[in-house]
Amino acid sequence: MEREKIAYLAGIIDGEGTIAITKQKPRTGRRNHLYSLRMIVGNTDKKLVDWLVENFGGSCHILREPEGNWRRAYQWVLGSRETYRLLKEMKEYLVIKREQAEIGMEFYRDTLKRATKGRVPLWLNCKREEYFQKMKSLHL
Repeated sequence: MEREKIAYLAGIIDGEGTIAITKQKPRTGRRNHLYSLRMIVGNTDKKLVDWLVENFGGSCHILREPEGNWRRAYQWVLGSRETYRLLKEMKEYLVIKREQAEIGMEFYRDTLKRATKGRVPLWLNCKREEYFQKMKSLHL
């Protein structure tokens, strides 16, 4: 990947983006929450979101429809594996979100690369929750 694009992405993430560990309620019949690593950018300029999808993958969603003085807002979301790969490449360019990047990469290496078929062991689910809480504390 071109270094200039990676550096530009780091600037976007530092200023407009989020590096997050997300937690979803368990699916019906399951007892464990679902955790994932995400990179997210929200913006009212669709050109930026389209550029992110074109250059780094992921998906674009409408975050908010126009209302009153507010314009339509778009959101770019990147999945766990792709987020991990990009964080490794762009960590050196991050200033504000470097700590989140480090926690996110550690979370991925320690808990998501250990993907299990079927039931997630309790110790692994607890470890994922620890990372979730650690990342959440940085978003205050």
